[in-house]
Amino acid sequence: MRAMYNPTRMKNIAKATHNLLNKISSCCPKCNIPGFEITEIIQGLPGEFCHIPTTLPLTAISQLKNVVLIKRNYFLMV
Repeated sequence: MRAMYNPTRMKNIAKATHNLLNKISSCCPKCNIPGFEITEIIQGLPGEFCHIPTTLPLTAISQLKNVVLIKRNYFLMV
């Protein structure tokens, strides 16, 4: 069946297009090359009162493929 007649395939194509546009629009802060994306999410954000690590993201590591620059975004509870 053609993609234009298959709603499931149309949704997957739309999702892939959205992911590609996000990847193209995120540029490396150092060399300005597109494709800078989150490669790893580290869990363990501490709870507000007990300070025990949870399953919430503590750090998101972004990286450009084949480049050494790694950017870490730390999430803090406010």
